[in-house]
Amino acid sequence: GSLRFSFFSHKNMTDDGMFTINTGIKDPSRTQMIELWNGRTTLDVWNNRSSGLSSSCNKIHGTDGSGYPPFRTGVERMTIFSTDICRTVDIKLTGSSSYEGIPALRYEIDNNFLHEIGPEYGN
Repeated sequence: GSLRFSFFSHKNMTDDGMFTINTGIKDPSRTQMIELWNGRTTLDVWNNRSSGLSSSCNKIHGTDGSGYPPFRTGVERMTIFSTDICRTVDIKLTGSSSYEGIPALRYEIDNNFLHEIGPEYGN
């Protein structure tokens, strides 16, 4: 048999929109950070808080998950923006390992990621 692998096999030629990504030239710690998505810094997908303020889920920030700023050594938390779920997600460091001698860090979404969604929780 043959082995088939695809990182984006779940995609069906759907356009994820236009990303404006920071190059890190002025500040290397901002390398690969999303500045705009489709010309915007926020979404209007998630309900607003009961106070009338925009839900924190509508904020576009972090990276797209395919790359991160250089020189990160065990950063406790990182942030990614996913167009698939239309929101920003925090991921936390859960361990380290290596693959063929290359050190790697493992990050995962918190177990309570979807537990408290709604205007009263600000997400």
